[in-house]
Amino acid sequence: MSFIIGSFDRFFHGFLRKEYTRDLEDGFGQYLPCVIHGLRVVQGRSLEFQCVLTEYGAGAGFLAPIEAFCWREPDEVRASPVLDYTYIQPWDCFSNEFGVHAFELHRRMKALILPDRRGARYCFSIDFTGSSLADMSEQHKHLHVMQMDDGSMGAFPNNRVLWVEPAMWAKPFEERPDFMALSGEWMAE
Repeated sequence: MSFIIGSFDRFFHGFLRKEYTRDLEDGFGQYLPCVIHGLRVVQGRSLEFQCVLTEYGAGAGFLAPIEAFCWREPDEVRASPVLDYTYIQPWDCFSNEFGVHAFELHRRMKALILPDRRGARYCFSIDFTGSSLADMSEQHKHLHVMQMDDGSMGAFPNNRVLWVEPAMWAKPFEERPDFMALSGEWMAE
């Protein structure tokens, strides 16, 4: 069964960049408070968040791409809609069929996002199925939705995330581990 919209276990307050309510023509540097309460996942597109714009009481179904949202007002204002997607969502959604889960181990855990080790904090994860790419063992990726230290939101695959938890390991890894994707499929019978 295909799902395109869904929700996560906890809504959160954030901001929508006003330019996304103005077709990216103006409104840069202005932020509209919102409650982010759902998401829309379409294969081959950016993850979209669903929100309510709290100053207007509007938008139960207001959708915008992840790059339109902030969890806090950023320190720097974007001058244009041209973005480096490496640090927002380096992969489009892999399928319309997905599940949302918050891993307790990672809940609110800090992370470093590769390649530049930008700081972030974990929110929840999205896993995909139902497409050849999503179901291919070597290519399967789920996206971890993160609050970036600069105020923006991002969604990153496992191979872009280094977890930071001093209680579990002494320091973040200095070098990328020499791992290869596990190929093949595993079955009980």
